[in-house]
Amino acid sequence: MLYDVASLWSAVHAWAGKHGFETAIPTFEAGNSANGPVFGVIAFDQGLPWLRADSMPCTEAYEQPTPGFSDAGAVVRNVGRWASTTGAARWDRAVLTGWPSFQVPLQPEPVTQASLPVDPEGRANGEFAIYLVDAGQQGIYWQDIAAEEYLNVL
Repeated sequence: MLYDVASLWSAVHAWAGKHGFETAIPTFEAGNSANGPVFGVIAFDQGLPWLRADSMPCTEAYEQPTPGFSDAGAVVRNVGRWASTTGAARWDRAVLTGWPSFQVPLQPEPVTQASLPVDPEGRANGEFAIYLVDAGQQGIYWQDIAAEEYLNVL
């Protein structure tokens, strides 16, 4: 499960809601405790003025939502791009970035491929939950890192 990024991220988001948080993102760090295996998460309180829940069309993620978001990295990247343009216009403020919940679509009934509307290119037209981060907050930065420095850590 740790390597199924979309499923893990969705499960972490669901866990957050059940425990009174707005959302959470996985750290992809696994460990052990006296009670068994544990996974690290970064949880966000409800009501943070710099965090906004929104939704984004699946077509903007360039990914089909079922059976899963197979290229989770592309989805995260495209949510960030969408957030800084369309998301910013919806919120009427500068948006630093955004991230997906990987929960789709925003409807109460069970999802099947047949239940999703499809555009002529075969992509799902449903929307999925995302979170936007206000760019005007101190202590939250977009930082470009030299590829050589980053890749040397891998």
